[in-house]
Amino acid sequence: MAQIKFGTDGWRAVIAEDFTFANVARVAQATADYWAAHPVAGTGKKVIVGYDRRFFSDQFAQCSAEVFAGNGFQVVLTPEPVPTPSVSFAVKDQRAVGGVMITASHNPPAFDGFKLKSHYGGSSDSDTCQAVESCLDRNPVRSASSSETTCCPLPPHPAPSPTGGENSPKQISRIEPLNLVRTRSTASPSFRPEVWDAGGTRPYQMQREVHGEGGVPPGEGSGTIIIQDVRPAHFAALRKLVDFKLIAKSKLRFAHDALFGVGAGCFEQLLAGTSCKVTTLNGNHDVLFGGINPEPVEANYARSQAFLRRHPHDLCLVTDGDADRVGGMDGRGHYLTTHNLICLLLHHLISNRKGRGRVVKALTTTSLVDKMCAAHGLELVETGVGFKYICAEMLKGDVLLGAEESGGIGFAGHIPERDGIAAGLMLLEMLATERVSVNQLVANLEKEFGPHRYGRIDTHFPLAQRAALMDYLKRNPPAKLLRSPLAEVKSYDGVKFIAQDSSWLMLRGSGTEPMLRIYAEGKTDSDAQKLLRTGVKLIRRVCPAVRLPRRR
Repeated sequence: MAQIKFGTDGWRAVIAEDFTFANVARVAQATADYWAAHPVAGTGKKVIVGYDRRFFSDQFAQCSAEVFAGNGFQVVLTPEPVPTPSVSFAVKDQRAVGGVMITASHNPPAFDGFKLKSHYGGSSDSDTCQAVESCLDRNPVRSASSSETTCCPLPPHPAPSPTGGENSPKQISRIEPLNLVRTRSTASPSFRPEVWDAGGTRPYQMQREVHGEGGVPPGEGSGTIIIQDVRPAHFAALRKLVDFKLIAKSKLRFAHDALFGVGAGCFEQLLAGTSCKVTTLNGNHDVLFGGINPEPVEANYARSQAFLRRHPHDLCLVTDGDADRVGGMDGRGHYLTTHNLICLLLHHLISNRKGRGRVVKALTTTSLVDKMCAAHGLELVETGVGFKYICAEMLKGDVLLGAEESGGIGFAGHIPERDGIAAGLMLLEMLATERVSVNQLVANLEKEFGPHRYGRIDTHFPLAQRAALMDYLKRNPPAKLLRSPLAEVKSYDGVKFIAQDSSWLMLRGSGTEPMLRIYAEGKTDSDAQKLLRTGVKLIRRVCPAVRLPRRR
C-alpha cells in the first residue's frame, strides 16, 4: 500500500497513482477513528465534506462522506465544487468536529488532495495530522456504500449565477446519482436542507440514511449524508466582515481571474445588485486548468493580461484553484506580487480601519511587513511555512492579520483560515476607501519604506538529498549577501539567510512535492535575481546534477 504523509496542508498525491479511492478511504477511516477517539466539547459528531473542480474530486468527496457516515458521523456533503474557506467556515458555524476538502489547491492538474480542517474552522495542526497518520490502517474501512448507496459521481455543476436561470444556486436537481431517499429528517430541527426535484420547482426534505459495514451494528455505526450548499452562510459572513455598503456604492469595475477554479462566480454572486461591475476571466470548469497550475503567480496570468490591456479595469483579483489564496494585477494587467497585496491590506487595516493587534507572517514573506510593524508599534510574529502555523497564532487571539508569501491571508473577526474571497473583498474596500489607484498605493508604501523586490524559483530536487543540503547550509552560511554582511540565520523551516540591509535568501523543501524552493528579496529586481543565483550555486555544491530551476 502507498505510504501516506501529510504535508503543510494535508495529503496530496497524483490521481490514480497514489491518490486512489482505496487510499482516500484509508485516510478517511483514519480521520474518522481520530475524531471518534478525540471528541471536542461543544461540537457534534458531524463532518463537513467539500471538493474542488479537479478530475474525480466529486467522487473522492463522496467516497470520503460514505466512510464518515459508515462510522456514525452526520455528514454535510456539498452538491457542487466550493471554495475551501466555505468548508472551513461551515465547520465552525455548524459546530462540526471537523471537515475535509478534497483539493490539491494550486498543484498541477494531475494531483488531488485531502485537506483536513479542525473544529475551529482552520487547518489542522501538525500534531493532529501526525495523529491521523498514526491511525492509518488501525481499523478496516467502514463504508456506508452498498448496492443502494455507492460512490457514484456527482455531476459537474456550473458556477452559481447571480441572475438565476439554469445556473441558479437553488437548482441542484442533478444529484439523483447519489441515490438519495426521502425520509423523515433526523437532523437538528433548526437545520432544514432544501433540495429541489428534477423539475427545479418543488422543494422537499431529503437526506440519506446509511448503515456501516464491517461489523458495525446499525444502532452504533449508522450515519447520515445531507446535501447542503455551504457557500451562502460563508458569503453572509463575508458581507459582515467588510464595509459592504461602501463597496456596493463604489462603482468599482474589476476583473476576477478564477484560474479555472472554484472561485468562479463568487464575486458576481456576492456583488449582485450593487454598483460594482465584475468581469470573470478563466471561469469555465476545466479539469486541466487551461494548461496551467491554478496558482496566483505571473506566469499563469498571460490570458488575463492580454484581456486587461484591451479592456482596462480598476483592479484584477486572482484566486487559486480552491479560492483560499489571492493574487492580483492592476487594471491594465501589470503584475502585483502577493507581497504587494499583503502590505496593502496591512496598510488598510492600520491606517483606514485603525486596527491594532499582532501581525503574523510566514518566513518567506517580505521584510516590508517587519518595517511596517516597527513603524506602527505592532508586534510581529514569524512562523514556519504553512497556514496551519499562522492559524495557531490566530487561535491565541489579538491578531490583526495573518499572511504568507503564497497569497494566503487571514483576518481578525473571521475564521482562522486563509480566505481568498475575503482578501479580495477587503482589497475592494481599500480601493473604495482610498479612491486612488492601486499603483499609487503601492508607490506610497515604497516611498515610505523603500523598495523591496522579490523573486522565487522552484527546482526538482532529490528527496534523499534534502537533509544533507539543509545541514550543509546551516554549517556553511555565506559571509554576506551581495554587498551586505550576514546578520542572522534562521533554520526552523528550511534555512534563511538575512543580511544587515534586510535583504534575504531562503532555501526550503516543499511540503507537498519533490521540489526545492529558493526565495530571495533585495532592493532591486537585479539584486533579487543575483541572490537567487547564489541559491542555485549553494544547491549545486551538494547536488551538482540538479535540474535547471523554473523561474516564477
